[in-house]
Amino acid sequence: SLTELMFAEDRSCREIPQEQKYEGEVSSDRYVIAGVYRTGNHSMIYRALDTVTGKTVAIKKHQHFMPQTNASPQEMRDAEARFKREVQILSNLKHPGIVDVYGYFFKEDDFQNKPFLVTELIERDSLEELIKQGKTFNEQDARNLILSVGTPMDYLHTHNGRPIIHRDMKPDNIKVMSAESEWPH
Repeated sequence: SLTELMFAEDRSCREIPQEQKYEGEVSSDRYVIAGVYRTGNHSMIYRALDTVTGKTVAIKKHQHFMPQTNASPQEMRDAEARFKREVQILSNLKHPGIVDVYGYFFKEDDFQNKPFLVTELIERDSLEELIKQGKTFNEQDARNLILSVGTPMDYLHTHNGRPIIHRDMKPDNIKVMSAESEWPH
């Protein structure tokens, strides 16, 4: 079983209020939202069409990345700069076990510019979902799983002499590929 890492993708599914859906909307003059893929405590992930490349992508709306609406203009600029810096770092990562980051945009939402991250869409079960389904791993599969998580983590920790720390490593953020699959995805 090979895995792919998803950055800070809280995927615990729950019902999505109607007002939070963007189906059919065009975002950033490039993406058409097809529907909600996953939602969690800190983000909502949409399936979307990139009208330039024709690819299906994931668009992650960060619920709490920006300060509250009563933040000062300087606090808003600082948060936006942090988001852009994080996207720049993530988009330069090139490893078959790490999701590709394509870009970002901001969209007015709830009277505030909200950041949206555009990534590769990986439609596979997470390790957490497999465990909840009762999936067991034999010794060889467990060894392969550990190696396939460790290899991208090693890449992050030794990236260009500037370590990157994944602050949300958990079974729900590990996508498990079938035994027949190979990198790249």
